[in-house]
Amino acid sequence: MLIFILLTSSRILSRFNLWTQSVLVLSRIRPSTRLDSNFRLRFSYFCLIRKDSPRIRRAFAGIVRRDLDISAANNLWLAFTAWCLGCFKLSELINKRTARLNSGTPEAVMAAREAEFAVSLLNGTVADKLSDLVEHLSIPVTATEPLIVVPISGQYGKLFELWKQQVDYHAKGRLVVLAMDEWSKKIVKESGVRYVVDVSSYFGFDQAGRVDDFSKRHLWVLRVLLLKELISRGHTVISLDLDAVLVGDLGQMLEALPISDIVAQRDYSIPLDVAHELGFVICCGFMLIRSNPAIIAFMSRYAAQVTLEFDDQTALNHLLLEATVQNQTSTNAYMVFDSGGVSWVCPDTSLVSRDVGYGTVIRHFQQQGQSIEDLRRSLGLSRSS
Repeated sequence: MLIFILLTSSRILSRFNLWTQSVLVLSRIRPSTRLDSNFRLRFSYFCLIRKDSPRIRRAFAGIVRRDLDISAANNLWLAFTAWCLGCFKLSELINKRTARLNSGTPEAVMAAREAEFAVSLLNGTVADKLSDLVEHLSIPVTATEPLIVVPISGQYGKLFELWKQQVDYHAKGRLVVLAMDEWSKKIVKESGVRYVVDVSSYFGFDQAGRVDDFSKRHLWVLRVLLLKELISRGHTVISLDLDAVLVGDLGQMLEALPISDIVAQRDYSIPLDVAHELGFVICCGFMLIRSNPAIIAFMSRYAAQVTLEFDDQTALNHLLLEATVQNQTSTNAYMVFDSGGVSWVCPDTSLVSRDVGYGTVIRHFQQQGQSIEDLRRSLGLSRSS
């Protein structure tokens, strides 16, 4: 009964943006292994939002002293939360300890990978490797063909076929694929895509081919670092999720929008603190980013923020909140504003949706086990469209 009361109290407090109080309530649940995956995520996220709070840092230190080594899985969560608080060295030490004490287990493999990724991210090795990979691709800069960047794991090969078919039909650009595993590299090669960035060494997978819960966060960091690298080389880049499917003419939509540095999808979901403050968030499912000095400077700040947050969408929106939003105006076709020295345009949700059932140009949806034929029907697509 006490746990139910504490969990309910935490939910209520977070609805009123009382993030610190919500964390303090959750920290009273002993041991922390009694938190399910949803509340673990909430705890870590609220720590991120209030990472400079002495009260939260003291509460987390108490949890570490109390619950360290209670299980390998719990240690992985503690290490991630330490990272969210900006305690990078503590996060690394917890992961290395977990790998050493649980040798031979899947959790030990994950912990060792997390520690290695964290070190290489902080010392710049990851960014340097991506720069080398891009250099090796030798992609020419053109004024007429943007780069369309998409990540893929082999588990979503059929969805990639559908996605690519729609991109080929409705967009003009050259595909750059982040291949997350050997299976995806094979799929992309057979599809005829020329530019492939192999990031498979940064991920771990279970027996069903699903990326594990911790290394999947690497993708959002890697994508931002890749976008930064491409933009620094003068490319205009379109970042498009695999579950953001084109159903209409992308070029026609872009031509009808005001010229801006970034065109991005608008949403009303996470991060919660930004949604509460601004009344909207930027969704990273679809973004067009034009290369110029202001954008290059912005991408450097973005890369630094995503290194802390391990989530491209929360990092981007926290940058907006920090810089504030100015000159915001809306029409029935788009919203425009300025933030962080960058101009933004968000197409109306009637054009770029967050639902499989509507949106005349892009439908960005959450795949929940539907077959490709079910998705085709939901998207209103025929075999030839």
